[in-house]
Amino acid sequence: MRLYLAMGFPDGWGGVELTVDSMNLYLAEHGVRLRILLSYHYYKNTDLDALFTKYFTEPYPDVFVDSGGFSAMTQGVTIDINQYAAWVKRYRHLINTYANLDDITSAENTLNNQHTLEDMGLQPLPVFHVKEDWKVLEQYIEKYPYIALGGMVPYMRYTKRIMPWIIKAFKLAGDKAVFHGFGATSWEVIKNLPWYSVDSSSWGAGFRYGQVPLFDGHKGRFFTVQLGNRAECGKYAYLIRELGFDPADFWDRSRNDRSKICAISALSYVKAEQWLRNRWGEVKIQNSNRDSGLALNLAAWPPDIKSGENSKFVGGDIQWESLGNLQKNQGGGIRIHLSDASNGVNFGDADSGIKVHLSDAQHEIGDVRRDASYFSNQNS
Repeated sequence: MRLYLAMGFPDGWGGVELTVDSMNLYLAEHGVRLRILLSYHYYKNTDLDALFTKYFTEPYPDVFVDSGGFSAMTQGVTIDINQYAAWVKRYRHLINTYANLDDITSAENTLNNQHTLEDMGLQPLPVFHVKEDWKVLEQYIEKYPYIALGGMVPYMRYTKRIMPWIIKAFKLAGDKAVFHGFGATSWEVIKNLPWYSVDSSSWGAGFRYGQVPLFDGHKGRFFTVQLGNRAECGKYAYLIRELGFDPADFWDRSRNDRSKICAISALSYVKAEQWLRNRWGEVKIQNSNRDSGLALNLAAWPPDIKSGENSKFVGGDIQWESLGNLQKNQGGGIRIHLSDASNGVNFGDADSGIKVHLSDAQHEIGDVRRDASYFSNQNS
């Protein structure tokens, strides 16, 4: 399974050297490979060639593109499908996977867009949404081995309501198709189903809300510490040190900086990805050369690469520079994917962020996908 994280950092930040060194050491040791997830809605006016040249050295990260259709809709913006197609074609040399221009309000429009993009010579990832007719998913399953499930964001705090819907989708797919979960911010949803990939903006709570997520690989769960809280940071100091950081950097507010906060948050999700890989094994796409495994996708705010000024978003260049530096010492293996979630919700950005791929190494996929009671009882 692949898990995509949403990230963002502005210019003018400090503590880069320590952050990058810590991330490089950890990622190189564990064979992590960088992948990023971008939203067309937020990056349509960004020169990706210039962006990548500035922050990365070849070989560049693998990139997954989402149209950002949901974000655009919430902001009253319409995405032109011809412009989206032209943008994907322009940067095809940088893009590994790209999703359809989906319309959460109309399954018919979403399907029409799928066919339109295919007629233009593209192969977008199809998207099926909550509340759409199951016949639509059945049609997708017969034609596509990799499908995105959308519209789940409002239900991530109510997993008992969304789990039956997700499980039904997995049962319908059987061993014919695998899924990406858009906006899967619930750890219960992520860890208890054999996803091929998911994306989540939850990792960004550290630099947005001052709550740093720490993953405990021994217990298979996340703990959260409040910046400036010495008792909490002291209690989980062992997790902070495992990632190469000094607990005092988080309990002493005078030593807080966004680079360290972002780095430790991202690395916590890398650890979660590794735990899921070890627990479930790998999920593979039928009749595909696409590599499998767990990937965690990060969402990134667009940097201002022209003016050099700080991004208007809480994010921007810091994340790009951090990731650019950490990539230099990476090998193959687990992938980190970045997705754009400038509105705080990484809904539609999927395949180029860190992904979490879940599969059961002991059974065929069809045997793993049983029912809600099976998944809810698989806690460790």
